[in-house]
Amino acid sequence: MTKTMKKIEVAYICDKSYALTTLVSLRSLKKYRAPNIYYLVHMIVAGFEQKKEKDIIHIFQKEAVEHEIDIVIHQIQHEQNDAIFTHRYVSKAALIKFRLPHILENVNRILYLDGDTLIRSGLEDICEADIEQCYAAVVEDMSVSMSEHRRELGLIHYFNSGVMYLNLEKMRTDHVEKMLIQQKKKEEQQLYMDQDAFNVVLGQNVIYLHPRFNLIYDMYRKYTLYEIASFYNISEHSVDELEQSACILHMAGDRKPWKEQESEQLVEWLSYIKSFKEFAVCEKAYYNKQLAFEVQLQKETHERKNEQQNLEKRILDFADQEENKIDKLQEETIAYNKKMQKCIAEWQERTIAYSQELQNRVTELENKLLVYEQDIHEITTGLDKRISFFECSFIGRIWKYFAGKKKDLQ
Repeated sequence: MTKTMKKIEVAYICDKSYALTTLVSLRSLKKYRAPNIYYLVHMIVAGFEQKKEKDIIHIFQKEAVEHEIDIVIHQIQHEQNDAIFTHRYVSKAALIKFRLPHILENVNRILYLDGDTLIRSGLEDICEADIEQCYAAVVEDMSVSMSEHRRELGLIHYFNSGVMYLNLEKMRTDHVEKMLIQQKKKEEQQLYMDQDAFNVVLGQNVIYLHPRFNLIYDMYRKYTLYEIASFYNISEHSVDELEQSACILHMAGDRKPWKEQESEQLVEWLSYIKSFKEFAVCEKAYYNKQLAFEVQLQKETHERKNEQQNLEKRILDFADQEENKIDKLQEETIAYNKKMQKCIAEWQERTIAYSQELQNRVTELENKLLVYEQDIHEITTGLDKRISFFECSFIGRIWKYFAGKKKDLQ
């Protein structure tokens, strides 16, 4: 971690039921880490056989990246009282959440994530929440909030405990861990494992975040876009785009991608699994060999399908490019023809104008020539008259002269 990086501490709780899913969530966390963020991940492991636990820890430790993400392993044992709590798809490890203030005694703020989550963007925004005066920043759980169960608990709101930004310092000061365990022991129904206890004990001393920070995909199967929009006070358009813009996708409920091949998140979830061996290392009843084989086959099928789609896309892109080139050439040809036609039209107009101007000048010269001819004729006529007059006058003078001479001689 460098001085310019911001540290965010994250906690996972993992037992043999959720080893592989937690590994997938951790890898998605790494994928979307912002360059200026350093993650310190507290991996709390419990309930493994000794050899299996060693293999799991080794897998998790290999995910650490120098200066980017460190992983601290916390090996603990289930409390004996935990054995009385069971749930059909929630791991008993969920109850370890009650002990987070004690397990992470030197940590004041922690972002807790369930293993059945997929991170789709950086987590810095959720950690900007101001929880100085409260226990946690959470997201309201629509399914439970709209049920009779919430009203039976006497709660106004009900949040999901799969994603919580916790103020461990305040929880230690107020002895919240003890209150959570006591509340859990009082519960007659084991519907939501740790979640009811968190809601009752933390009560309204939490702040609520936008659903994109804990998008429980199961609600899309139960409610309409209008109902979801109304509940979270957002637009239907926002709900429609919420899955793509979600910071954390939470696959809560019993429809998990590692259990059902029809799950909407199967392809995305499988993309984080590097090898078939990881199924064996993280095996549990959920991960029987047949399912592992089928899932691996499904993954390979999707990969081939993606390759085929990519090839088809490249062919279409190439065809589009060639078609665009032809279209562009045709457009350039049309533009050139238009330009040539315009030039020819301008040349013709200029030729006609020049011819007309030349004709006008010829006509003007012809008119001037006629005027000149008339002037010459007038001048010539005048000269002829003056010459005739002069001749007559000259002859007359000579006649008078000789007549005078004759008269003198007589």
